[in-house]
Parts: sequence; C-alpha cells; structure tokens
Amino acid sequence: FYSCQAADSPINSATPVLRGLIYLLVQQEPFLAAHVRKRYDHAREKLFQEANSWWAFSEILTSMLENLNLGHTFLVIDALDECVTDLPLLLDYIVAKPPVFSRVKWIVSSRNWPDIEKQLKT
Repeated sequence: FYSCQAADSPINSATPVLRGLIYLLVQQEPFLAAHVRKRYDHAREKLFQEANSWWAFSEILTSMLENLNLGHTFLVIDALDECVTDLPLLLDYIVAKPPVFSRVKWIVSSRNWPDIEKQLKT
C-alpha cells in the first residue's frame, strides 16, 4: 500500500511510489531483496540520487514481479491523482501487460480525472 500526497514533495512523484512498493515487497518477501542488492552493488548510492532512478526502480520492481517464487501480488496505490511528477510514467507502468504481470493486480484510487481514467483504460 502506497499513498501519494501532493503537498509532500518527497512522496508526490512516481519514483518514490516505485521505491515505496519495492520496500514494502521486500518487507513481506525478504528473498526479493536480492533484486535490489544486484542493482545497488552496481550503482551504490547513485541508485537513489540520480535523475534516472525511475528507470532503475522500474527495472527492479519488474524483476521482483517476474520472480517465479512470488505468488499472486496485490499492489495498492492511494491518491494516484496526487502524484505530481511523472504521473504518465507511473500510469504507463501500471497498465503495462507483460505476461508475468498476470499474477499482479493493481488497485488504485484517484479523483475522477479524465487523463488518469483515459490512460488506465488503455
């Protein structure tokens, strides 16, 4: 469960959403930490600081969700409309349909914004 808050700049963009979901998955399934460790060993602290951290975190989360030892997974994002920065990136990630994502269910809440609704229906 991750909740976006527009007024809180550290958590109102797409990258912290992925980082938060990764953290929560590792808390529940510690074996998934290997996916983070592999990327961290390569980039170290830059993984958390670089402008390209969205791509790193999206790759980490994807590899975690592709792990065959992970069963059905529910990812919940509350107040999606309060994701101020890079919302289109996050929406694209949510609606991506790699075959392995058949085990993944997204539950999102948001104000009824046409742009969000349109992108989620694609």
